[in-house]
Amino acid sequence: MTQLRGELSWKFAKCHELGYRFMAGNGDSESVTTLIDSNGGEVNGTVLLQPTDQHRFFYRRDLGGEGLVDVFLGTTDEEDTLYGVSVDTPLRGRLGLKTGFAYLDPSEADGPLGNRNESWNVSLSLVWRPCGKTGKCDGYYKPLFDVADNGTFMVDR
Repeated sequence: MTQLRGELSWKFAKCHELGYRFMAGNGDSESVTTLIDSNGGEVNGTVLLQPTDQHRFFYRRDLGGEGLVDVFLGTTDEEDTLYGVSVDTPLRGRLGLKTGFAYLDPSEADGPLGNRNESWNVSLSLVWRPCGKTGKCDGYYKPLFDVADNGTFMVDR
């Protein structure tokens, strides 16, 4: 599976940013499964996995070199609702802490199996910055996007 990501934003008042971010799936994957039924027999099948196409509107606040906060609200091509937040702060020296939360609320009807299509991610990462706590030397060489995780690369079955 692959994903194409893009972002368009407007920075204003030095530390504030509003924007639109998209994630578009470029390839599907099929997985062979084997399940054991209630009688102990094997049931073979396949599951088609597809990257979730996402459209997110976000607000990002730069904390003046002391980290940033990113809050988003969005939707998918299946009319699911997305929301979440991420925080990136320095700790000490060259170490930083990055935390995040993302939730996909499915548009399918509620019921006993209603939550099987939801997706969510809670992350906590220790970050090492070669240029110190503010990462000021990143500039042109700093990547636009973080490595994809369960909060940005969601999958539909």
